[in-house]
Amino acid sequence: MILREWRGVTPTAKRDEYLAYMEKTGIKAHTGLKGNHGVMVMTRDLPNNRSEIVILTLWDSREAIEAFTGGRADRARYHSKEQDYLVEMPTDVTHYEVQHTDGLPGG
Repeated sequence: MILREWRGVTPTAKRDEYLAYMEKTGIKAHTGLKGNHGVMVMTRDLPNNRSEIVILTLWDSREAIEAFTGGRADRARYHSKEQDYLVEMPTDVTHYEVQHTDGLPGG
């Protein structure tokens, strides 16, 4: 199992609107994808009226991630209006080999 991590920063004033947009686009895009076992979205407030968004997804394999990303597993995938919300748009994501889970898929 592979955990995929993406991080982004949005102005705090746009955080909830961005999360609603992501619910309709990015989060919904994962639902039902072959090899995907779920999505977790976390937020935290940062200094200077900014908020960090962290999205974690669980996958069966790198091949499943490549099917989702169009062959570029290590690259972030964005939807059309995300530039309206994000302070910057990181191009890379991080992957982790899941070694142990308790009560989660693959555990």
